[in-house]
Amino acid sequence: MLPLSVPICTTVAIINITSLWNDYLLPSLLLDRAHQTITMALVAFEAAAGNYGLSDYGGMMAAYLIAAVPLLLLFSLLMRNFVEGISSGSIKM
Repeated sequence: MLPLSVPICTTVAIINITSLWNDYLLPSLLLDRAHQTITMALVAFEAAAGNYGLSDYGGMMAAYLIAAVPLLLLFSLLMRNFVEGISSGSIKM
């Protein structure tokens, strides 16, 4: 049964990891400044640039790209299982 459920488990894992990676509210309530997540750091970086009237769009886009690279790597490694898990419920056998 486990080999048949690998694509579905992979799909659920990718969706959960993505939602946890992008979570802002819970870490902002529970974590202090020394233990902030990437999402919290991006918001702080954007707020710091906005407070001084500066528009460091290049720096912000570079920070967003760096934050997105781990998720892109994860998805590219597990893409075959993800697509198979998404489409397994739509095909009758």
